[in-house]
Amino acid sequence: MWQLAFTKLEFRQVLAWLRSKGELVEVDQDSFISDLKRYDGQRCVLERGEGEVRRVGNAIISREELIELLNLRSVMDLHHKVTWAIRNPSPLHEAAQSASEEVSENGVSFLNVPDFQGKRYVTAGVFIASDGKRLNSSFHRMLYLGNDKFAVRVVPRHLYRMLEEARQRREKLDVAVVIGGPLEFLIASSSSPPFGVFELEVANSLSGGSIAYKRSPEHGIPYPADSEILLEGYIDPEELAPEGPFFDVLRTFDTVRAQPVFTVEKAYHRKEALFHVIWPGGVEHQMLMGLPKEAKIREAVENVVPEVNDVYLTPGGGTWVHAAISISKQRDGDPKNVIMAAFGAHPSLKHVIVVDEDVDVRDPASLEWALATRFRADRGLVVIPSASGSTLDPSAGADGETAKVGVDATAPIRERDRFKRADAS
Repeated sequence: MWQLAFTKLEFRQVLAWLRSKGELVEVDQDSFISDLKRYDGQRCVLERGEGEVRRVGNAIISREELIELLNLRSVMDLHHKVTWAIRNPSPLHEAAQSASEEVSENGVSFLNVPDFQGKRYVTAGVFIASDGKRLNSSFHRMLYLGNDKFAVRVVPRHLYRMLEEARQRREKLDVAVVIGGPLEFLIASSSSPPFGVFELEVANSLSGGSIAYKRSPEHGIPYPADSEILLEGYIDPEELAPEGPFFDVLRTFDTVRAQPVFTVEKAYHRKEALFHVIWPGGVEHQMLMGLPKEAKIREAVENVVPEVNDVYLTPGGGTWVHAAISISKQRDGDPKNVIMAAFGAHPSLKHVIVVDEDVDVRDPASLEWALATRFRADRGLVVIPSASGSTLDPSAGADGETAKVGVDATAPIRERDRFKRADAS
């Protein structure tokens, strides 16, 4: 279904494409972080210079450009492509060699780890963990502690489970960290497929089977060949360090927690490597976190109603905790089923609004109009108390417990004429 015109999009190929469109700007090293924020959602930012490793950020600046890069026609196509790849991971083939290992380093001193308000963080590291039976790939921010060690923020998902199992075995967990992998790998590593499905194989399906892997020199962990930077080492579940405070996708400060420590044993990179940096809470952060969740929500909603027009995680909710969904309903009870399906598909959701097909979910004024004219709290409000939500939400409890709200802002089927928007033209 999704096999035409797909090729692996190496990280540097994405940058070359952005440069060709006039959407890449080179900036001075001293202003890199401030320029990353300044050009958020507008331009890719590359550190000026001829150094061996240069920092770059804002590689994904909009949904539209991501759709164009992946040779798709619409957001719906993107959603369907991601869910198809999760259901159909593709076996990998091994590369004869990898440019990722062109340069070998002793430690991480070659990395100019960015300073975010007094704390040095790697924000675009993708951890590939191996316990000898399973492989898992996921994004995790890394606070640099010095001496080739990082405190890693690990939320209770797949890497957390692997660490807990390693703790019970009294073993360290071998990991390889990729910075600047292929675009499909970045998307797949944000997609949270079922535990045991390897995200690199999901990425291979996204690319039409064009991603090759190489095994890391120290621990033999498969990683996407020709990535920009590769760090190899281990996480000791018993070694903890304070991590945070740090601002995340909701642009509020996450609290300080004792988190596991990643120790780097070996480091490698391409010649003239690109050090990917994600601006926390920026458009690139929101796209990578949110778009795969939109795809999961769409899939769940399509299982309960026949026609889904659009699914949108809104930027005001960090593209994470607020969803707006447009459907063509056939029964007045459909929106409530949609609300429950959405909460089940993405447990971090806090608020969901369901609207009719004539409402643009990407237009805040259109959503507000639907609230003003089609929502009645006595019949369209769904409140779910004491539910598990996002730990990033500062109003939630320490374990993410919160109350969730669903809003049915659709017109009653038998009274649709009364709710039509007037056309003043």
